[in-house]
Amino acid sequence: ERSWAFSQFGTGGSTALKLSATNSNNNNKNFIIDTDGFVGIRDDAPVHQLSLGSGLARTKLALYESPTNTSNYGMGVQSGRFHFNLGNSSARYQFNDGPGSGASPIFTIEGSGNIIAPGLEGFGAGAPMIYDPGGEIGFDNSSRRFKTDIKTMGEDWTKIFQTRPVTYTRPASRDTWEIGYIAEELDSIGLGNLVGYDLEGLPFYIRYDRVALYLAEIVKMHHADLQAKQEQIDMLVEKIATMDDLRTEVNALRESIFAREEQLGGQK
Repeated sequence: ERSWAFSQFGTGGSTALKLSATNSNNNNKNFIIDTDGFVGIRDDAPVHQLSLGSGLARTKLALYESPTNTSNYGMGVQSGRFHFNLGNSSARYQFNDGPGSGASPIFTIEGSGNIIAPGLEGFGAGAPMIYDPGGEIGFDNSSRRFKTDIKTMGEDWTKIFQTRPVTYTRPASRDTWEIGYIAEELDSIGLGNLVGYDLEGLPFYIRYDRVALYLAEIVKMHHADLQAKQEQIDMLVEKIATMDDLRTEVNALRESIFAREEQLGGQK
């Protein structure tokens, strides 16, 4: 049996209330409340309102655990990771819009790894996820219902011809080659609509999904050009056909004239 005692810990302004074992050689489960109101469990000098000590454990704070520890829900730190633990794969982390049994879930992470977000209509059903510069994560949509001030975009679509595709590696993975564009280069040729910028306004990433818009407009320009050329070709073909018809008529008339001359010559 272990004997426990409340005692004074420290002196002066740093005096704390300590619950510990009376045997100083077996004092490994300290409970400290200092004069700042900081609480330490296995921590003689807590510097936060609640400290669970410097030891690592997958579960340092258990919100529920079975008597045999076969199931637990809690949090812990191990190997540089902060763990949120679920008791089993069918359990879930659920964020509700209020307390009580009448609250509705607004965001859920299932034990299987699935994410359920009822408030993000269309998320995961084809609508791509986007990150707002203000830090909000949501999904993109194209419905007129969610847009205002709609205007036809004016742009020199041929700027896309100046882009330079490159191959590159990342500093942390020099053996892995990737392909793409350089954000600064697209910015320098006036393709800012295809560039994402950081909080300091510097080119940061490329909006590759928007490249398709430029390519579609280029295709439309070429299609219009081909149509115009086809109309010219059709007009020339029509003129050639007319000339062929005239040539046929001229040849027929010439033959008729020759035949008439021969007939008249025979009558002499």
